[in-house]
Amino acid sequence: MPVIRLCGVVCAALAVVAFGSGAAVAQTFTGISNSYISVVAGVSGDVDDAGPNRDDSVAVSGRWSVGTIGGDPEKVGDEYSALVAGHPLAWGAYTIIRIDDAEDSIVYGDTENGRWVVAPTREGQDLSIYSEFEVDETPIRVKRRIRILRDIVMVRYEIENRDTKAHRVGLATYVDSEYGVDDTGFLKVGGPYYAPMLGRITRETVAENRQVPEVIYGFDRLPNYGYVTQFILDGQGATKPDRVVFGHSPSAWGDFWTYNPTTQNDIRDACLMMFWNQRLIPAARQRDPITFYFGLGQASHNLSLPAVVALHGPFALEYNRPSGEDTGRITPDPFTLYAFVYNQSTDVPLRDVQVQLELPFGIGFDDGEAQFKTIGEIAPGSEGWVSWNLYADGTEFGELPVTLTVVGFPMGTRSVTRFINVPATESIYLYANEKRMLSAPFTDGGSGALGNLFAGAYRWSPLDNVYRLVPDASPLAPGNGFWYRVFADQEFTLSGVTPVPGSSTEPFLISLQRGWNQFGNPFLYGIPLARCRVVKDPAEGSISLDEAINRNLIRGVVYRWDPTLGTAGEYDYESASTAVLRPWEGYWMRALQPVTLIIPPVEAIGARVTYTASSGGGSGGGGVGPPTPGSVQTTRARLRRPVVGLSPEWTVRVSAVGRYDSDTRNVFGQSAAASDGYDRQDVDKAPPGGTVSCAFVETGLGENSGYYAASIRSLRAGQEWKLRVASYQVDQPVTLKWSGLEALPSGVRLRLVDTATGRSMVLRPGSTYRFDAKAGQPRLFRIVSEGARGGRIR
Repeated sequence: MPVIRLCGVVCAALAVVAFGSGAAVAQTFTGISNSYISVVAGVSGDVDDAGPNRDDSVAVSGRWSVGTIGGDPEKVGDEYSALVAGHPLAWGAYTIIRIDDAEDSIVYGDTENGRWVVAPTREGQDLSIYSEFEVDETPIRVKRRIRILRDIVMVRYEIENRDTKAHRVGLATYVDSEYGVDDTGFLKVGGPYYAPMLGRITRETVAENRQVPEVIYGFDRLPNYGYVTQFILDGQGATKPDRVVFGHSPSAWGDFWTYNPTTQNDIRDACLMMFWNQRLIPAARQRDPITFYFGLGQASHNLSLPAVVALHGPFALEYNRPSGEDTGRITPDPFTLYAFVYNQSTDVPLRDVQVQLELPFGIGFDDGEAQFKTIGEIAPGSEGWVSWNLYADGTEFGELPVTLTVVGFPMGTRSVTRFINVPATESIYLYANEKRMLSAPFTDGGSGALGNLFAGAYRWSPLDNVYRLVPDASPLAPGNGFWYRVFADQEFTLSGVTPVPGSSTEPFLISLQRGWNQFGNPFLYGIPLARCRVVKDPAEGSISLDEAINRNLIRGVVYRWDPTLGTAGEYDYESASTAVLRPWEGYWMRALQPVTLIIPPVEAIGARVTYTASSGGGSGGGGVGPPTPGSVQTTRARLRRPVVGLSPEWTVRVSAVGRYDSDTRNVFGQSAAASDGYDRQDVDKAPPGGTVSCAFVETGLGENSGYYAASIRSLRAGQEWKLRVASYQVDQPVTLKWSGLEALPSGVRLRLVDTATGRSMVLRPGSTYRFDAKAGQPRLFRIVSEGARGGRIR
């Protein structure tokens, strides 16, 4: 049961005396708080920051800080702790304003270079502080609102150009993170930051544009953290920064607009800087608001008013294999999730609050738990909660989504999804007649246990572009991908294997040959692919995955086989920038040059692998049997993501449906952002996984020539696509279908031409085309964009 603590609101304006350099200096600030956290915003005065390398007084006007009151409801000992340096005084976070590329920035609230139009003031009974500051030299007015939303602080800026001419104005915020210090006054070993797509960040680091994380977590230490905070920089109404810098506070303090560390020194006194670049604001106009969030980080939130919904629970479960046992367990078992509904209103109660928890395949309700629960009425300024005991059933691994839905009056319906990283175990469930592309995240130490258990598996050989049986291809090892199929529901359990040693400390290297490569995650936890690095030239060292894609060393898409798609399974492809490599899952990646893919060690929050190698290993390989009755869910709920990288003017989806299976995820279209050559909107076609395959043929593009699942062209008129449809191993009737034709722009009409028969037809909503496909004899079609009658070609 969580510990819920209550606290009154800090009074609207306080005057305190801070002692620095032996002198007493008055500091006036405004404060707000609830049962979770408190915020103070400086109004006037100054304070000695008392840092180990800084003895100067700091003007607190416009600065702010955050600390805990009750803190995390599941933690004991994090009460009344500073989350931003200086708390409960206001100096550890501040914002600078950059105008027209001036040499110096202006600190928000610096009354030597501007004036308070509205000094920081608490707004009525709301948990918010409002202020307006105007620059003297250039009439730029910046409005700020700081508001507590349960255990999160919203900070929002509105920039108004009150001049008679346009100005370029940018903003940047510095937050001196207080994540615990050692005897020297510097950060404890083990922190400070973690971002899912960047991993653990312990050195000065710059992230720009699409590399900027949606959320950043901060810790006092890892892996056994005392408390965790989070910055929300995208989604929930946040304005994604153009640049984020993870810095060393003594180096960045002051006017940090040009701070751009290149040496990547260790971070010992942590700070985070967020930059929103200068934008042109016409005279008497405003820039779009700039918003970010900072607060406690153990929960996932829906911050929409009038009620904040929070789903509170573990980031990851643990793998534990006791001494003398040959298989591991997922712990804790059960584990608990909490649903909180915080009524932000000061005068209106929430009524008839009902909650529902939707679980993915792989997580189940413990005995006696119900999916739907009732909270009832929640008074103004109060919070209601319920909890569930859950368990991981060992059928699905990696980052699994759990979704909370809350319904009440007058809040309506709110939902929030939390991902829980579930470690793999030695057992995997396979279903009758279901083909799977797998990769085992265990090592047999060369004993052959993996190959013995998966006898009859086959792998792709990129050297000669054919499938080969295992072990003809090579003995199975961690990081290898392979195909496997069973004809009855079976549970496979490995024996004589261990997790890959050093999974939390050492990277894993996978050699990619030129062409298509089957590979997989060698570790027990989900790994964001964007964290991987690539080596082409050992003398140069490793480069980021994104840089390897830009250099055309590898493609920016990975593919996995989803047996629930189409008739009998199809590929699900995803951008490398967002894909998370799941354990036990096999993937395709296309390399245009021989390279080495570096899988980073597991750094997921809360992940832990504990085991003692079994003495009874040997070369057996494990056992196969039917699943334990009741242990496997019969319905599958997989997270669906949109087709990668597509934002064109129009697209049409092509499906080829055969007697035994289908290929439906093929897209063509036009975009102003696309070229007629290869670009990131195009998606290669992976080697066939079924008896029917449909692909666009691209020629004359050098090393980029080949087959594509997505072919997006420029807006040039008269575009033509070549469509190749093939049947493998069997003769069968194939039907072509289209979706998206109803959304074609005015003046665009598509015509299909069968090059084998000369037959052509205009494609209209509901159109189909059926033909008899011969095994090993691909059929070629042309799809031509032409002007519709009475219209024009774009």
